[in-house]
Amino acid sequence: PTPATDGFGGFGGFDQSSPPQPPGELFAAAVPPAASSLSAVPSSFAAADDDFGDFGDFSSVQTSSITMPPVTMPPVSMTGFAADEDDGFGSFATPAAPPAPVPAAPAASAGLQALQQLLMQAERFSEALACRQHVEGIAQVTVQKQAYEQAKLNDDLEEAIHIKNVVLPRLRQQVQPDEVVAGWQQPSGDQTLAGMCTAVEQALGGADAAPFTATFSRDLKALAVTNLEQAAIEHDKARAARQLLLELPAAEQVKRMAQLHQLVQTVGEQMRLAVRALEALPPDLDVADKERALHSPRVKELLLQLAELRKLGCILASSREWHASFFAASATTPLGPDVRASAAQVRAELTQLLQKSAVLANQEEPDDEEDEMLSCARYMAQECPMAQRCALSLLPLQGKEFPELPATVEWEGKRFHAPYANLWAHCVSKSPP
Repeated sequence: PTPATDGFGGFGGFDQSSPPQPPGELFAAAVPPAASSLSAVPSSFAAADDDFGDFGDFSSVQTSSITMPPVTMPPVSMTGFAADEDDGFGSFATPAAPPAPVPAAPAASAGLQALQQLLMQAERFSEALACRQHVEGIAQVTVQKQAYEQAKLNDDLEEAIHIKNVVLPRLRQQVQPDEVVAGWQQPSGDQTLAGMCTAVEQALGGADAAPFTATFSRDLKALAVTNLEQAAIEHDKARAARQLLLELPAAEQVKRMAQLHQLVQTVGEQMRLAVRALEALPPDLDVADKERALHSPRVKELLLQLAELRKLGCILASSREWHASFFAASATTPLGPDVRASAAQVRAELTQLLQKSAVLANQEEPDDEEDEMLSCARYMAQECPMAQRCALSLLPLQGKEFPELPATVEWEGKRFHAPYANLWAHCVSKSPP
């Protein structure tokens, strides 16, 4: 973070002797100063060498079975998908004959569905979901190839191109390679919620592990029956939380939570400071002078910064609420009840301050738009070590998985999202956390 240069002049409270300034370019990449047993089921789906690329099929699947009771898998085989040789749509006018339906393969599908059930019983919900999507993808390839052929017979070039360039590539992403399918069949460590709770209790002790066990107490097997996608998300959240707890000793959790809590409070303090600055306009200014002052570039820049500051505060509050729900009890208790303030409550307060600033500046009030990023929901299930997280917000660093996150900066060997490092340096301490 670089020192802020955007003082607010005669609006009060922002000179060199005043409290720290709100950070400038908040989103700029500033440089900081100084245990189940799953036996083998078919996994070798021969690639269909056609103009749709490698979607795979069941043509080379060998007869096999799941020996783990109580499920017995029937013999598996499936006629391979017919490869389409026409890549140029040149035969629209003279079709030879309507395409023959591709025979179904209930035995093969049942085999993978049995595997999916075993994965669900082992609480490997993400793999069970991928297995289901894999089966659906292969089945849909058959359907869409027929639709592609029919579109050519109907001289519907637009539909044929859409299937070829949009639908089938999307299905390719659902169909997993052989090594992934084989991995579903291998035993895995205890991935159950009960096993995770035991591991956390052994690492932290029963009292400090209590928030984790309370947060992740839902019956995911029952949930998976009706909503496998949500069960997979909840399970992934538990895995990510467990990894963080096992990596960070309780004393380190205390430190991290205190820093995160301090940043949330700092955002509120800075926004209230800006409101007071706008309220401190000399009362004897005439209307024209007041209008000129409020519509100056400095005030417009202040409002833009406050909008970004509100966004940062909402993200930090969401992260604080999430991590406080499972961090060691000793990490949150010393900080008092405020640390458990809901993200929705913080968002409402910051939004009110931003709207008040706009009114004082005679500017249009900003909309409180919904933003998925503000809730941090998609980051909660990301399992990654602290080395791949912002040392302040505790959220994953920017990367291929989350390109929308702020740029990463290093500060004395630690990595941060640039806005949070800037906020800390401007408003908390010139030394890194």
